[in-house]
Amino acid sequence: MERLSIQSKNVPDMYLVNCQQLADIQGLGSVGNKPLIYVDNCRKLANNFKKSLLQASFKGEHLDICLRDSEIPDWFRHRGDGSSISFYVPNSEIQGLIVWIGYGASERRLPLPYASATIRNN
Repeated sequence: MERLSIQSKNVPDMYLVNCQQLADIQGLGSVGNKPLIYVDNCRKLANNFKKSLLQASFKGEHLDICLRDSEIPDWFRHRGDGSSISFYVPNSEIQGLIVWIGYGASERRLPLPYASATIRNN
């Protein structure tokens, strides 16, 4: 299957694993609920599509998307190694925040356990 079309406003969690031919997912912008979307080894889903997937799906509430990859995508502006990262937000206004947490695991598990992040305004 090259294209997945979502026509419902409520979708269950999606686990897309080894979908070698999947190149596009249509209809995520109209989804009303916030499903977990797990993508692993779907090589034809281009990096720019993954970025638009994140942007189109986030509507002001939390959203869980797991993209299994070895590096932080190049479209993230602030990166850091270690247990903390800080950055400046002009005028203390923030419209949205995407946090990518990368870690190594000795066993392959599906779904991956949730990691947590604390965001503070200093």
